[in-house]
Amino acid sequence: MIIFFNKKTGKIIGTVDGRIHPKESKSWSINDSSLKKKDIDKMIIGWQETGEKEEITVKVGKKTVKETRSKMIEHNLNHFKTLQDIENDKTPTNIFDFEVDVKYNKLVRIKK
Repeated sequence: MIIFFNKKTGKIIGTVDGRIHPKESKSWSINDSSLKKKDIDKMIIGWQETGEKEEITVKVGKKTVKETRSKMIEHNLNHFKTLQDIENDKTPTNIFDFEVDVKYNKLVRIKK
């Protein structure tokens, strides 16, 4: 998930769902008429493709095979459980129940 938020307040203003994002996602932005573009930041939770390929070894049954895949950059996997809760229809977790602690760049639940 890519979370776009107000740099000053941490308020979440929009998201892009997903766990793996293309290399181009680094330049993605969102518009909010109440904010200047420079006041919007983003946090990625999950993986981002680098555009480079890597060869990995995978065990398939009793055989070991080589496979080529995109290299990935991990982002904020410490928030992955929260992401899973948001994706799960059986949990009442909503991304807008959170904000970004702008000092520590952490996702925190809003106290009600």
